Amino acid sequence: MPLLTKLSKIKQPLSFTNSSSSRRNNMNVKEERESSLRNKAPSVNHEYLEAFRTKSYVEIYDKVQTQLATAGATRNHNNKEATRNNSLQHPHYQECDLLQLCHEALADELPHQQPSPHPLLDEYFHVSLEACRTCESLLQNVLRTRTDYHRNIATATAGLSASAELGPVYAKFASFSASRNPLSGVSQVRFNEAQDCHFSLLRRLISARRKLKRRMRLLGFLKKALGVSLVVGYAAFALASAAVIAVHCAVVGLALASLSLFGGVSKKAMASRNKNKRTRAYAQLDAAAKGVYVLVNDFDTMSRLVGRLYDETEHNRAIAELCARKQNDEMLKEVVRGFAAHEGWFLEQLKELEQHIYLCFLNIIRSRRMVAQEIIN
Repeated sequence: MPLLTKLSKIKQPLSFTNSSSSRRNNMNVKEERESSLRNKAPSVNHEYLEAFRTKSYVEIYDKVQTQLATAGATRNHNNKEATRNNSLQHPHYQECDLLQLCHEALADELPHQQPSPHPLLDEYFHVSLEACRTCESLLQNVLRTRTDYHRNIATATAGLSASAELGPVYAKFASFSASRNPLSGVSQVRFNEAQDCHFSLLRRLISARRKLKRRMRLLGFLKKALGVSLVVGYAAFALASAAVIAVHCAVVGLALASLSLFGGVSKKAMASRNKNKRTRAYAQLDAAAKGVYVLVNDFDTMSRLVGRLYDETEHNRAIAELCARKQNDEMLKEVVRGFAAHEGWFLEQLKELEQHIYLCFLNIIRSRRMVAQEIIN
């Protein structure tokens, strides 16, 4: 069953089922997640494109790019000579601090002394913070991958077209093949574990939300039933009393009515407070469930792109290693032409992954703020 089909069922509270046979093996998980991306509707892709144009997305992107530019300028100013001599150094990718932005975004909404009203909300904040760490690590790996590609493959392709000297090209290919694939730091196993954690939290959030909604409906039904029974009881009592001692019962009835009026006001106020408390708890769980639902989709998309780019990088490294080992000029020229032909596609895939990282981070911030606002309000 496709991943998005599962999510669509989870989204409906009454259609969600708990089954002990829902544990999947690794092969089924891989097939389901592969089919999920292929089955994405065009409208979803359109929504992603629209999200890239929003003001919030642009603000997040600008903040990160400002961090990178500032860090790069500082490093070039203080350590310019060392950067030139050290060919394995990656410029300023370590200065991208998405985690700090995530903390800053939540600090304005939720005070530290504000207690969380539900354990699942505490877990949600922890899981979303771990997702921010994953986005930060993945973004650093994307920047490493782009730096490696430009320094070795792109410059080698440009150097071969500019001159007939092949020695530097062989050296670039040897350096590229000997370097570690940056995307190997974000394994598919890590994505699978994160998504399983997100699924587990989503199920429990929906289960808690459904139980709370049923309780609210039951209390509402009992309240109506109690009101009807009281009306019937008072009517029967009034008729019976009127037949025995009409005047005396009228006086006593007025006194009891006045007392019950004040008591009823107090009970109504307490019931109203309890109802508002349950309504707020439902809104908090609902906001957290929606945030985790979006997080599952974002991680599914990013895992697809990471796997695709990892395989392509490994393929390029293998070809570069073969060329550097064989030292065959004709083979080298053919490989360089192939790299040049696929350069645009590879860089476009890197850009798409980077955009989805920013979008995932933006969605995390939005959902954390939404849950925090529900807790405070």
